[in-house]
Amino acid sequence: GVDLDDDPDVELLLEVEDAAARFNLNAMLQQGKVEEAARAQLEALLAGVLAIMPEAPAEGRYDPAQLAANVADWIDADEVASDGSAEEDAYGRRTPPTRPSNLPLLSVDELRLVDGFDGPLVDALRPFVGVHPLVGGGGINLNTAPPWVLAQLQRGSEISGFRPLEEEDVKRIVEAREEGPLCAGEGATAASCTPITELLGTDTLDPAPTLRSNVFRVRATARVVDVERRIEAVIDRSDPAELVRLSWRSE
Repeated sequence: GVDLDDDPDVELLLEVEDAAARFNLNAMLQQGKVEEAARAQLEALLAGVLAIMPEAPAEGRYDPAQLAANVADWIDADEVASDGSAEEDAYGRRTPPTRPSNLPLLSVDELRLVDGFDGPLVDALRPFVGVHPLVGGGGINLNTAPPWVLAQLQRGSEISGFRPLEEEDVKRIVEAREEGPLCAGEGATAASCTPITELLGTDTLDPAPTLRSNVFRVRATARVVDVERRIEAVIDRSDPAELVRLSWRSE
């Protein structure tokens, strides 16, 4: 609804990104606790990201298990670290002293405050993780997640065990959703969507994914000659009649 002059020096770019296209770190938090299974999933994701960092980190610089535990300690409600010590011990030795928030992460950049994380690691994680919705988030959306996020999922069953998705698995998912949305198969027809069972058989995915999203990040970037400004908002459409703005920022 915005009329722009037909001028090469004037540009407006709108981007909409599904928050569920990435792993929601806050989804690990359930009733103030982070279960061992969720921590193990984050550990596996961290190990995978470390293996493909543009500049290989020095040996021993990052410990995926410890990093996952540190994130869990940062967001869980208690003040006891995974090793039984006080969570604030490591943070109290900083200058100036800090302490874990014991609340959901407000942004991916907040990871920079978590013990063991630094700028290069957070930047490497950014394409894979998000923090919205802050509470009650589910798994990644198979219909929107990029291939590199899908590749972090595992398939299998409690009986046979789980194994990482192979390149061919990811390719089948991406090709199928290009033809139409993926669905769970209940009451669906081949003409309306592709049931996940057609792609993976009886296997399930871990962490359990979702097929629909309600939270989106919207970016508007305006440029006039060499002056550029950006506004970013996170919108919840759970109630289509009344969209809720969860957060916003301008640059």
